[in-house]
Amino acid sequence: MLVFKKECQIHRPFNIVFLCGSQFSRTNERDKRNILQEYIKQNISNGHAMILEQNFQFRPTTKSYLSYDEIFLKGLAEIEQLTSLYADKVLIVHETNSTAAELGMLAANRTLAPKICVLTPDGLSVEGDKIGGFIELAFFNKNAMETKVHLVRYYPDTELHRFSANKMDYFTFFHEDKIGPNLSWELKSFLESAPKSFRFSFRKVRFENASNSEESIDYKIVPDSRKVLVSLSASALKYQLMALLSVDDIKKTLWKEKEIREHVSYLEDKYRSIVKETISHIDGQLLEEFKIECTIKHSTCSLRQAIGYFLYFLQAARLIELKQSDKKTPSIRKVSFSKNLDSGSAMLHELFEYTDTTEFGRLGI
Repeated sequence: MLVFKKECQIHRPFNIVFLCGSQFSRTNERDKRNILQEYIKQNISNGHAMILEQNFQFRPTTKSYLSYDEIFLKGLAEIEQLTSLYADKVLIVHETNSTAAELGMLAANRTLAPKICVLTPDGLSVEGDKIGGFIELAFFNKNAMETKVHLVRYYPDTELHRFSANKMDYFTFFHEDKIGPNLSWELKSFLESAPKSFRFSFRKVRFENASNSEESIDYKIVPDSRKVLVSLSASALKYQLMALLSVDDIKKTLWKEKEIREHVSYLEDKYRSIVKETISHIDGQLLEEFKIECTIKHSTCSLRQAIGYFLYFLQAARLIELKQSDKKTPSIRKVSFSKNLDSGSAMLHELFEYTDTTEFGRLGI
């Protein structure tokens, strides 16, 4: 019987950076996020940068773009929130009202604020500071450390674009379309500051006392309603799901062609089953007829949405590829695993143990 260990400390196998910004161009080599993505790949240890607009859209799935509808997600706010919770770092290229709103939405979450870096042009270069008074007081205030985010200024090349007689704006680019040494040092210092390890712990609680800890997986058994209530962070879920991808039978099933939603349902069923077996093993209770209900800390997303987006998250980080074989039905895919993911998920296999008895000597379920 495969179960998760009650406690386990693992080494984080990847450093996944969520790149936010506006007006992204997939084909423009001068686009700052394209340059940052390549920089992170080449210069950050175990670095993988992801850009949502490269991979996904709100329209139906095509060969080049996956639809959020396939994984039951409808709103950009919940998508960006979940991406940031899964990511190790969030880098916002801030120059517009859109990215100011993005910063406000994410940094207001005290779990997310410490992993956010805002990259913004020097005020003299664009004749105005992009960090306004409200943003500065809200997110760069030394007296409010719980929502303080990291700030990096850079000195861009600029082009002045005139849209009408009274309307003009600056377009900014990295000098010579490269990350210079000073900017590189600032970015690298921040991006490689993420903790190197993560410690899991299953903890039985009275649910009103559930922890906000990223590393605590809290559970409560409710005999009257025959439910097991589980509360865990997106980070804990991410590493547990990555560990599942080290199991041969699961990999073989995901490799088969099927609708994306079927892949999500399969992975969700496997995860629920192993979590229930784990809690049964830890608590010494038979829970065969009990239903598992999971909530994701600091998120409004359901477990199904979080698991569906986990696959999209790995796709955007280029750790898996949802390959299309059926030309007539773009939503039918098989999951191809990169060598990086295979080695990373193998490291996480230590999250599991195989057991036939509970801690109290009863037969396992």
